[in-house]
Amino acid sequence: MAPHRMGRLISSAGWCKIIAMLMNENGKQAVRRLESLDALRGFDMFLLIDAGLVTVLFLACGASPETMQTLRHAVWEGCNFRDLIAPLFMFMVGASFPLSLAKSRERGLTDRVVFIKALRRLVLLFACGLLESTSRWPKLGGFPIFGTLQLIAMAGFVASCIYLFVKPRWRLAVTGAILLAMTAVHTCVTCPCAPVGAAAYSVEGNVIQWLHRVLYLNCTGHDVVRGFACDASGPFCVPNAAALVLMGMFAGEAVFRNGMRASWKKVGTLLLWAAGCGLAGCLAGFVLPSIKSIWTSTFVLITGAFAFLMFALFHAVIDVLGFRKWAFFFRVIGLNSITIYLVWKLVDIRYTYDLTLGHLRPLFPGLWGNAWASLSFIALEWGLLYFLYRKKIFIKIG
Repeated sequence: MAPHRMGRLISSAGWCKIIAMLMNENGKQAVRRLESLDALRGFDMFLLIDAGLVTVLFLACGASPETMQTLRHAVWEGCNFRDLIAPLFMFMVGASFPLSLAKSRERGLTDRVVFIKALRRLVLLFACGLLESTSRWPKLGGFPIFGTLQLIAMAGFVASCIYLFVKPRWRLAVTGAILLAMTAVHTCVTCPCAPVGAAAYSVEGNVIQWLHRVLYLNCTGHDVVRGFACDASGPFCVPNAAALVLMGMFAGEAVFRNGMRASWKKVGTLLLWAAGCGLAGCLAGFVLPSIKSIWTSTFVLITGAFAFLMFALFHAVIDVLGFRKWAFFFRVIGLNSITIYLVWKLVDIRYTYDLTLGHLRPLFPGLWGNAWASLSFIALEWGLLYFLYRKKIFIKIG
């Protein structure tokens, strides 16, 4: 093998060692797991990492350029396909917390110990996010301190503290208060440099991105319309992101009670939550549009409704009706979701693909070549996760 190729492979192995050092490696899968939650997490990661297949399917169906635009992030106002992926993952971070807390209390751990674990998870996940940011550093004028993993870490920690230290009957009120307070910020507070007459939630007038620009200092890489590339993951988006994680916790409470026994009643509860969030989101839309870049309350309510709906669907099909075999593909991904995310970001898996399955792409003409590239790349990624699954290696933060 050529020396430069060997060097790239060694570099990839080095990344894997660094990732392993930042995580705990569990040799055995937890005894009690909700299969629908693992499958939904895997489905979400599949959409994030392998969205190319979705694009191919849309093209094969003759989608118009306007339809294809919905597969990308909304430029500012609106909520497109790509805008739903990260919020759904945050929702599931919250959904798994009540079960994790119940297991900790069964082992005799106090809430103080659970808080320390949550703090450790914040630090480790934030560190993984900084590690992931190194892949984006060359594209920006400065080191991007905040990213998706950092936002998940901060929002998850804030939501965990609220869940631990606020009485159950007040948690929903706190969530609503967060959304109302952030709605007031997004509609009433404009940045100091806003043009005369600019709306508080406009690109030029919003205070959230202005605060992020001040915070990032030397981070000059940006897009003309969206502003800073890392704005949607900055610390001033944490309150509303934490509200979404709390919604996931409410969903987890509904499903995990009564010994995790699946029932149509629990599906109905999730659907009621979905309807409530959807109605609230529609009403909020008259005051404040859905904008992911600043995590408006309307965006949180709409994506929360989608997350409740997806959880209800997966719980009904997998846990209640018992149709589990089809979900095995997604469960393998969901059990090691953080692993495949960091491998996707940090390891040069495209190089391995080009050395192996990528050689066959020229054999398939036109759109078939794109389909082969997407499917074969998915097979390579899933093969890695299946190997970890067979070896009973499940990596998690904290």
